[in-house]
Amino acid sequence: MLTQITTCYHCDSENIVKNGKAPNGKQKYLCHDCGRQSREEPGSNAFAPQRREEIPHAYQAFSKSDEMHEVCLKLFLHRYDEDVILRLTTTGA
Repeated sequence: MLTQITTCYHCDSENIVKNGKAPNGKQKYLCHDCGRQSREEPGSNAFAPQRREEIPHAYQAFSKSDEMHEVCLKLFLHRYDEDVILRLTTTGA
């Protein structure tokens, strides 16, 4: 069930207005105090727990050299798509 938010998720201001719809149909809101946008019931941007465990194990298994280990770590830290990281680290491509 979707609910209308009454305060900004970022600054807790009540000075928010509707600001269109997101592609998934959720209502978007704009805060007039901090200028940031938010939406109804925002999801987490974090990797899923299973992916968080798979990615480091995959690049550790593949990274024989310090250089490859560093590249894989940078990909992970810069939030590259986890499927790309897994493909690169498990095939060596």
